[in-house]
Amino acid sequence: MSKIYAASLLGIDGFLVEVETDLSPGLPDLKVIGLADTTIKESSERIRVALKNIGHPLPSRRITVSLSPADLKKEGAWFDLPIITALLSAILKRSLDDKLMFAGEIGLDGEVKPIRGALPMADIAKRKGLGGIIVPSRNAREAALIKDFPVYRIDHIQEIIEYLLYGKELRRASKPDLSLKPDYNLNMSEVKGQKIAKRAIEIAVAGGHNLAMVGPPGAGKTMLAKRIPTIFPQMVGREIEEVTKIYSVAGLGRGKFITERPFRSPHHTISPVGLIGGGRYPRPGEISLAHKGVLFMDEITEFTKQSLESLRQPLEGKNITITRAGYSVDFPADFMLVAAMNRCEDRYGGIEMYECTPSERKKYYSKLSKPLVDRIDIWIEVARVETSDLFSGTSGEESSKDIRERVKMAREIQRRRLENDGIYTNSQLSQKNIKKYCSIPAEAEEILKRAIDSLALSARSLSRILKISRTISDLSGKEKIGLPEVMEAINYRRTEKIIWN
Repeated sequence: MSKIYAASLLGIDGFLVEVETDLSPGLPDLKVIGLADTTIKESSERIRVALKNIGHPLPSRRITVSLSPADLKKEGAWFDLPIITALLSAILKRSLDDKLMFAGEIGLDGEVKPIRGALPMADIAKRKGLGGIIVPSRNAREAALIKDFPVYRIDHIQEIIEYLLYGKELRRASKPDLSLKPDYNLNMSEVKGQKIAKRAIEIAVAGGHNLAMVGPPGAGKTMLAKRIPTIFPQMVGREIEEVTKIYSVAGLGRGKFITERPFRSPHHTISPVGLIGGGRYPRPGEISLAHKGVLFMDEITEFTKQSLESLRQPLEGKNITITRAGYSVDFPADFMLVAAMNRCEDRYGGIEMYECTPSERKKYYSKLSKPLVDRIDIWIEVARVETSDLFSGTSGEESSKDIRERVKMAREIQRRRLENDGIYTNSQLSQKNIKKYCSIPAEAEEILKRAIDSLALSARSLSRILKISRTISDLSGKEKIGLPEVMEAINYRRTEKIIWN
């Protein structure tokens, strides 16, 4: 009998699994028990063939592999390595002195193949006080993100045999260099003109506000959106770990740690499950894959109403909870929503003389509910680029680096102001925080009251205006909000004028 440690995934976190094996007299058989899914049960054949091919065939005995705790469902091909290691430990009669976790898929030739979820497994191994984790070499870089925790890498099951028989040391994974700066291929200086749109984008990124761009095809909405990650401050250690963990669980990390801000642009045919996450064994959706980055929804009016309405809770709570029978999982979803859409008239080829009828306009914008519109802080119109700007060079355009420096300064001001409140951007201000940090002069208050009446703004829209005003002041380095900041913020909330008028 032998016992070693493995892990299974639950959301973006893992839970510890004990792998016990028993070799008993009886008819030759290998049975895996403990609420294992089909992937794990199929591992018995992979393990049997792999051991035969490396010269250590399974003995002709009754073999039982138990996965504990037995009341939690377990899935994943990464149980191959812990099961085969536990079997070898029992067959070779060599116990493992260290409390090590194992995770890896085994090929028929004994090769240890890469897996998904190596980073959360290393995290749970450290939190449970284990002595280290052994993962495939191609997963070693991401698993090594866990600080002060030994990560070992292997390429073939023969290395485990040599470790058990001769005590040969396993190879230690090197710690990643998190100081490397992301190398973006895009730059804001490549966008000609569009000064108003660039200004709005800078404010949105500085305060963590959601943004919508309305304009005709070819105006540059997608081009602007793709360059938004380039003006974000560089991700730091904790952010890198969180994003890498999500991509690792989703199987998209390819064994590397992620330093670039995510930019996700789902097609409008995406299902609500694909957007917010889910499935039999819940996996992160596009909103979680955009964590700490940008979720770009091009032609937002083409998405299904169900998909759009599913965004309302994560836009406020910055996470999504998916419930299944017996358990629930939380996926982080702290993303910046950037939406792009055409006006109703633009569907007809941009004919200047055409104007949609009220019924056409109502039908076109019907998918955008008032609660969803209120949750998008900044609305701007993006006009076609002037001909003179199209033929001009890029020397007069600000680079992403220049804009990023101002964004970093504004975010640092917010961090110092809000760190005691447990938040870090103005978009997260609660009503209590708004009263504390967003006081405005009397003349600005009068204009704001008239704007609320004339634009029929909701209470949520009022809060958005005050938050945006605070961000504009931070970008200017002002301690107090003035009349110009409030007036500019009101212009970004003229949603009804842009969409329904």
